[in-house]
Amino acid sequence: MAAPPSPDAHTASLNQVCVHARIVELLPIRSTPAGLPVIEMWLEHASEQSEGGHVRQVALRIKAKALGLWAEALARQPIGSTWRFQGFLASPGRTRQAVLHVQSAEACFPPAALTPSEPV
Repeated sequence: MAAPPSPDAHTASLNQVCVHARIVELLPIRSTPAGLPVIEMWLEHASEQSEGGHVRQVALRIKAKALGLWAEALARQPIGSTWRFQGFLASPGRTRQAVLHVQSAEACFPPAALTPSEPV
């Protein structure tokens, strides 16, 4: 059996996630050893997706974290609020569970962009 084609440099480094999800748990904001604010949270997503010509129900719960000004902004959001999160996936330490590292977020209801420099 032939080996799969090697990915080029661009696709090998691609790790971007965009998901609409509801904040279901916010842990207390804390600081990294470098002094950056960090918040960890749990997000839930549910939708219908097309796969192989069939519609399937998708539901997931994922741990997410945000650093810096995003941590401060998201720490003030209500549990149950729905957001469009963008970021990348990484596995901390020895665990294999992926964590969504939030790089930006936008409120879904009502539609309003959240920027880390604006008061919320």
